[in-house]
Order: sequence, then C-alpha cells, then structure tokens
Amino acid sequence: MAGYSNQIWVILHSDGSLTIRDNGHGISLNHIKPILSELHSGGKFGIIRTYRVSGGLHGVGLNCVSALSEWMKTTVWQAGREVVVRTERGELVSERESAFDGPSGTQIRFKPDPEIFSTTGWSVERLLANLRQQAFLYPQLTVTFTDESKGCDPQVMNFPGGISEWARENVAVRRPVHPNVIAGTGTQDGVEAEVAFFFTQDEPVWRVFGNGVELPDAGTPLTGFRQAVSRTIGTWARKSGRDFEPCKAGLGVAVVLSVRVPYPQFEGPTKNRLGNPEAASAVWAVTAAAIEAHFVRHPDEAEAILSGMLRQEGV
Repeated sequence: MAGYSNQIWVILHSDGSLTIRDNGHGISLNHIKPILSELHSGGKFGIIRTYRVSGGLHGVGLNCVSALSEWMKTTVWQAGREVVVRTERGELVSERESAFDGPSGTQIRFKPDPEIFSTTGWSVERLLANLRQQAFLYPQLTVTFTDESKGCDPQVMNFPGGISEWARENVAVRRPVHPNVIAGTGTQDGVEAEVAFFFTQDEPVWRVFGNGVELPDAGTPLTGFRQAVSRTIGTWARKSGRDFEPCKAGLGVAVVLSVRVPYPQFEGPTKNRLGNPEAASAVWAVTAAAIEAHFVRHPDEAEAILSGMLRQEGV
C-alpha cells in the first residue's frame, strides 16, 4: 500500500505454521522490539510514521499475532543487517543479528497457539480468497502462495488490470448491458479513489474497500458512488429530453470500489463501514468523470444504459 514492495510470498508449512515474506523496506531495526511487544506502535505512529495510509487503527495487530502464537519468528533484512527476533506466547525469548548482503524485506513465521485455539487448522480457501483480493487491489503486486503440507505447486497471483479486471470477472456470471467496463481513478482532498463497474440487468452488487480492508456495509464511499451515478445519468437523460427518477431505475450496478484515506474513520472494531465524508466526495468525482468519459467514448453503450435505466418509466 505504501509502494515499497511488489512481491509477497505466503507459505503454509506442514507443521501448521505460516510464513509471510515481502521485499519491502523492512521493519525499522531500531524499533523492531517495541513493534513486536508494545501496543500502539508501528509504522503509522510517532517518529517512525512511514505510512501515508494504513488499514490498521491502533497498532495492535502484530502484537496480537505474537500473543496468540505458540511461537513467532520475525526476520528483517535492512541496511546490510539481518535481525531475527523470536517470541513465544508474546514474550521475547531470543534476538540475534548478523551481516546480510541482499535485498531488504521482512519475514514473519508463526504458529497458532493450541492452548488458545480449539483448532489451529488453516482454511486454504479463505487464505487464497484474501490473497487474490489483495492482488486485485494492488496491480503492481505479485503474491505467491505455497501449500507445503500438500506438496502443491505454488500459486502465483498478479492482476495488472487491477479492480477493472476484477469487475470483469465478477460480472461474467451476471447480465451486463454493455461490454466495456466503466472505470476511473483519481485523488481529491488527499483521498485516492478507484472505481470499476458495469450496469446490469440484475440486482446491485458491490465490493467496497477502505485502505485495503473490505467494508461489508460500505459506508460513505458507496454513498458517493450512488449519488454520482444518479446525478450523472439524470444529466445525460435530460440532454436527450427524458426524465430520470433514481427510485424507478431499471438497472442494477456491479461495482468494485476502493479508497485510500490518510485518517480512516472505521465504524466498529470489525471495520464494517467507513465514515469519512471526504471519501464520498472523492468517489463522487471519480465516478462522475468515469461515466462522462465512457459515454462520450461509447455512445452506443450510453444509449443502452440510458434505455435500461429508464425502461420502467416507459420512456
């Protein structure tokens, strides 16, 4: 998300532990122990703030993984140094450092604690779904998943088309009324917004993300999207002498929507909704511009969409 890494490797080991490695800039070596053992620490706090946007809020995620793991081994490569820190059930047990001549990055391997969890088995299906999701959201990223427990070949996930590619995949089982995805991206008031969508003959469906976190109840980004669709379609309808009432619209929309907000206002600990009003404004602007550009570029698709949206009014 910060733009430092373009490779992530995830390995499910036969002993039930899991490894995640990246080729980013690495956890700050001067702050690695506090980050692993102290709450409210990490790359978005205080003097070590290195992330403009983050999916976390309080800096507790890695601490929780350490506390809930039978053991966790963290390895950081940075500035010619390799630092390895091992914790057991949240307690620091060892640390070593050596010289290293190679690329920077971080690797974390951990094993869920059977004294805490009734089952420590992994759902490969859920892991893969989450990894594919991140690969779609960040098209520069290549994610490689290996299941050593089954001896399967690595699965490589890279989607250069980003959420536009995801929208096309999602709509394949629906009934789109136009062949080309409507997509746009832009930044407003510090909020980065991306949209990719199709008008369909089915009920509306959406996948909304804030700082890489899926938002089941969406919140302000979806509000901005809906307002932009209603306003822009209404404007185009009136240009052709037709009226448009959103409550009578005859088409649904299949949309993938992603925003990146510097200071996210997630609602609830499970982050079901995003409450930032500036996210609605950014999505509104990007969506309206995307529809305008698409209608100018594809007038036949514009007519198909307008006719479908107005069909319940008998126009």
